[in-house]
Amino acid sequence: MWLKIEHDLTTDFKVSWGDKSGQVVLTYSVGRSSILEAAAKVREELGALYELAAIADPAEKRRRLIRLADAGRSLRWRFFNDPTKEREIAALEDWISDEYKAGDHDLFVHADFSIHVPWGLVYDGELPSEQATGEAGDIAAEIVDFSGFWSLKYELSTTPNGQRVRSRSKLTRGRRTFGLLSLVNSEVHEQIREDLGADYEAFEKILNPPLGVAHDYTHCNDLLNATEQVDILFHFLGHQENQVLYLSDGKTISYDDYCRLIRLLVRSRNPESSPYSLLFLNGCETATGDSDLTFRREALREQICGAIATESVVRRSYAAKFGFRFLRAMVNEGKSVAEAIHELRHDPGMWPESLLYGCYAQPDYRIEKAAVA
Repeated sequence: MWLKIEHDLTTDFKVSWGDKSGQVVLTYSVGRSSILEAAAKVREELGALYELAAIADPAEKRRRLIRLADAGRSLRWRFFNDPTKEREIAALEDWISDEYKAGDHDLFVHADFSIHVPWGLVYDGELPSEQATGEAGDIAAEIVDFSGFWSLKYELSTTPNGQRVRSRSKLTRGRRTFGLLSLVNSEVHEQIREDLGADYEAFEKILNPPLGVAHDYTHCNDLLNATEQVDILFHFLGHQENQVLYLSDGKTISYDDYCRLIRLLVRSRNPESSPYSLLFLNGCETATGDSDLTFRREALREQICGAIATESVVRRSYAAKFGFRFLRAMVNEGKSVAEAIHELRHDPGMWPESLLYGCYAQPDYRIEKAAVA
């Protein structure tokens, strides 16, 4: 299934739903202000998610998750609220339910980059009760309890309106043309040694295929200028605030400098090549921004399949763990974006902070797995 959200000439959003064949099932209108207000409430609840790791009381953790689900349920309701088409929308909801029961668990959301909705936190279903269904500490059962979140219910991905969708064969990129470029805050780089523990050495190995690791703008620029690789996974690990990337020793990368790096990343190094890259922005609130001032906007370039970014504040230790797992899946294991994200979202060891990461990329993008020596 797919969902398309567009600005129209009124105060509404135009909403369209359709099937895999491309056929439109229904188009209707919803209030723009009501959607954005509900999305802001979701983000407000989401902003406290990183605090759950410090809460010892399981009941309190569950209550906070229920509040987040309640905000997500309100957001979903508003996406299906056009008073002029009540009968048609009721039929649409039946169609969505039937498609899901028939096995269509893919949901592709096409939306303008300036529409700031945390799509994975839309909640479809009844709220869980305060009483857990599983035994105390059964995290897998808790994930099932909260399976109404779109990021858990569906293989969910969001791409910008108008972005060209490539065939699956072209979304599998060759190993020879692949390079990983990591722009990492050096202080964070050192601190995650403790966060990752036994996994740190494996993490270091992942970071050092072509192109390597940069700790400042100049080095990052130099690595991009020197490389012959065309399919680049651009990985940022560090701090972000107000569209500024914070590195160590007071160094920063402004939004404009970030855009310059991305432009350099996608330049054609070989006239016969067709570069296609992925952005993985592993810092606080990298999915958010105002209007056209958002890191995700650079994923509009036709040489980029999208971005993985965070919807709110994320703990450093968790970002290290998520980043290691995601990069290992993409770089070492040959998994697609959808496979890697789905695995992390449903892993009890990553719950519930996995809800903080949004997938704004072509789900079938993958790097060809390296041959076994």
